[in-house]
Amino acid sequence: MSRTWIAGEDIANKMTRFIIVFSYASKALLRGKSLNEDGVTRPAVGPELVERGLLTQEELDSMSENPCWQPYYCLQMIRELLVEAHTRPW
Repeated sequence: MSRTWIAGEDIANKMTRFIIVFSYASKALLRGKSLNEDGVTRPAVGPELVERGLLTQEELDSMSENPCWQPYYCLQMIRELLVEAHTRPW
């Protein structure tokens, strides 16, 4: 849906990435972990998200500064992208 509502492909791609990362960040927070923290049965998911192209290393590093705020970081990025999408002249 973000690709339908947002004309700029760069913004739509980033929006889609942060929507996906939000679910991973929320899951990690519910487990009491950070995206950069290894779980009981599997390694940290943050580096995997970077490898898959869903996050840049800089974004992951920025998110890792405050692990309990990682889902909120994603929400803030989504808000900023929506504002940018609606204020950018096409």
